[in-house]
Amino acid sequence: FGMVLAAPIYMAFGAAMVVVTFQDLADWTIPDEITKPGIFIGLGLSLLGMVYPQSKLLVDSPPDAFLGILAGGGCIYALDRLAVLLLKKPGMGFGDVKLLAMIGAFCGWQGAFIVLMGAAFLGSMAGVPMLLYFKYFGGAGAAPEDMAGDGEAPEEGHEEVTLEGHYLPFGPYLAIAGVLFIFFWPQLIVWYWSIVNAPPAPSVAGV
Repeated sequence: FGMVLAAPIYMAFGAAMVVVTFQDLADWTIPDEITKPGIFIGLGLSLLGMVYPQSKLLVDSPPDAFLGILAGGGCIYALDRLAVLLLKKPGMGFGDVKLLAMIGAFCGWQGAFIVLMGAAFLGSMAGVPMLLYFKYFGGAGAAPEDMAGDGEAPEEGHEEVTLEGHYLPFGPYLAIAGVLFIFFWPQLIVWYWSIVNAPPAPSVAGV
């Protein structure tokens, strides 16, 4: 990014994603202390990007950031409800909902969709071998969690969320995909629009 305001901002974003990754791997929770303020910080930074273009922030429109919050959080929430409806089991944790909403605030609505697609790909590449290992060789699963991101164990009668139960923490893959988007957003947006068979926005196509 060079010597611009965006550089320290995205350094802080990257540091937050490191914390999210290791905490989710450690105890299946995503800290609200990062995601909740991060949503409002990302929204505020979009306003800064609009009034101060020299900052080189990726999102320079508050509506884009707001749509990113809705798209990011809404997609994860919809996937969870769909899993509950069709599979009768928890799908995504509410911590993931807040995390992708935060990433959407920093990356915009297009970024939210691309990050979700990238996280699903990364999760598949890493998760399928891991799940097969626990299925056929066993091993100690992680501590049960209530899929709400608050670290409490599930109530009696609820299915435990463990690796052995074919669950994976999704936060690390969202975090990695979010950082990759920050660094490679022009190429990723052009690729995204090619996937949906639509021309990219003129401002992106000219990058």
